[in-house]
Amino acid sequence: MRLTLEKPVEQPDGQGGHAVSYQAVGIVHARLEPVSAGEEISGATARTITTFRAYLRYRADIAAGMRATRPGRIFMIRAVIRSGARGCYLIATLEEEKP
Repeated sequence: MRLTLEKPVEQPDGQGGHAVSYQAVGIVHARLEPVSAGEEISGATARTITTFRAYLRYRADIAAGMRATRPGRIFMIRAVIRSGARGCYLIATLEEEKP
C-alpha cells in the first residue's frame, strides 16, 4: 500500500498558541496488518480506533508523532522500531480513528 508520510508543523495562531498542520515528506510502501479495534466514548460522541502494524523499509526520518495518509484515510504513527537482521526494515504502530 502506498502511503504519504507527513510530519507535523507548528504555526503561531496569533493568540500565543500554535496550530498544527502536516507537511508531506515522502511516499512509502507499507504492508498493513490490523492488530485491534475498539470504541472510545467521550460525552455523547463515539469513535472507532483501529490499530495497525505497518512493515516498511528503513527510513531515518520516520518517528512517532508523524502520520501516514492515503485518500480518505489518516494513520497516526504511535511507535517505530527497527527490525530485520541488518536493521533495514521498520515496524510501526499506526492508529486510524473514525467517527
